[in-house]
Amino acid sequence: MNILSYIIIVQLGTYIHGQFIRPPPNLDEYDAYGSLLAMNEYLVVLAQNDQEQFTIVTYPFTNQSNKCVLPYDSAQGSISSLTRFVYNVAMGTKQNASQLIFSYINENWHRDVFLTVVFLEFTSNGCVQMINRTAINMTDLNMQEHAIVGMDPYGERAYAIGTYYIQCIEISSGNRWTINTEELFFPKSSVMTEDHQIFVVGQRYVNLKFLPYLYVLNVTSLANVTISSTIELSSFNFGSSAIDFTRDSTMSIALVDEVRWFVIGIPRLDMFLVLSRELSILQKHISSQRGIDFGKSVAILDNNTFAVLAYKLQTPPWSTSQVQIYSLDSEESDTKPIIIYPNNQQVLPTVNSTPPPHSILTLVSWKFHLGLVVDVGAALLIFASSPGYYSGQINDKISDMDIYISVPCLPGTARNTTSFGPCFLCPAGTKNSGASGVVCEPCIANDSLLCLRGSSGEIPFINITSYNEWNFS
Repeated sequence: MNILSYIIIVQLGTYIHGQFIRPPPNLDEYDAYGSLLAMNEYLVVLAQNDQEQFTIVTYPFTNQSNKCVLPYDSAQGSISSLTRFVYNVAMGTKQNASQLIFSYINENWHRDVFLTVVFLEFTSNGCVQMINRTAINMTDLNMQEHAIVGMDPYGERAYAIGTYYIQCIEISSGNRWTINTEELFFPKSSVMTEDHQIFVVGQRYVNLKFLPYLYVLNVTSLANVTISSTIELSSFNFGSSAIDFTRDSTMSIALVDEVRWFVIGIPRLDMFLVLSRELSILQKHISSQRGIDFGKSVAILDNNTFAVLAYKLQTPPWSTSQVQIYSLDSEESDTKPIIIYPNNQQVLPTVNSTPPPHSILTLVSWKFHLGLVVDVGAALLIFASSPGYYSGQINDKISDMDIYISVPCLPGTARNTTSFGPCFLCPAGTKNSGASGVVCEPCIANDSLLCLRGSSGEIPFINITSYNEWNFS
């Protein structure tokens, strides 16, 4: 074998088997580039770079869900564009069953960068298969490692938003646009509205400082994109670290069209902001525990509650992270989470043969449901359970993606709302036998009966041994 043949075989082998040096340079912080999980009513898509595949769950929040796998190489048009790394994934939250589309930003083994859109269809066995794809090669725009992907709610357009440039594909026509924003702005997270407004958070370079900003872009007409608003979110200077995607520089944003407010997370400051759609600040909260990357990821659950990730907040023995749920009704001076995950009813399982504790990297939502990406290349879906139930049962060991199953509230607990969270302990003086977990019933008012918090029924005092009757000899 001559040396040229050897080089060709080695290069082909490393290309196929994934031994070539992978992007990005800061691979240990790959989650800083955005979420590898996207979901809506019909699909959940998880990009798994370690396995070079998409794991897809169809009809995820029904009892007809199916799990499928789409290898990266099957989603490519030619061997020269073979995906080696996916940075982030997006999908329209209101796409219907005939719009099985998702988009992502990826690199091939040459480090060429693409905005890719994949079209799927259901198969007879309830899974999906790819029927088409389209991609824009963005390498010449120098958007490498500096772009985030997004789709509008109805899946009409896919965007790659980077420093100086925005790339766009119109799904129905295949038309493509390159938009020069002419702003020195380093985007970190974005969300699109039904009326084609793009809300982007990141760092703006102004007066020799890198400050956290919100940009609102009007892309109704792609021939005339305008900046509707810019808001300085803090006077904190990120410094030159803002140029790159790192856990120190990342930011997050969540917005849904049905509510008139949205949430921004700034984990470097351990802070979240709630803003009205008119861009006034409704709520600002800085965690009392500093250095926990509070706000690394945020998600809206309904018209009154939202989720915030505290990435470095220990929740032993299950996790090195914590998801906290907040209510918009909370007073700013007394902002406390109303739900914390994980908890003793909802624990983290062993994932990819790695036992807890796990780190939660990012979170996404669809309506009341929550999706979590954990640090071992897998995702957990927490179904929003009906009143009287909670999402508490999951396989002991999972390898890619799994869903918590609804089970009845435990005796002594109840819940009368639809939620992904646990059931709550019955207050003192009330009980729940477990026959119905919707409400806690009043205990019998009798001086001879005891009814403590979390009771399943009354306890006669006569059955309780008095403390002073213990024999300590």
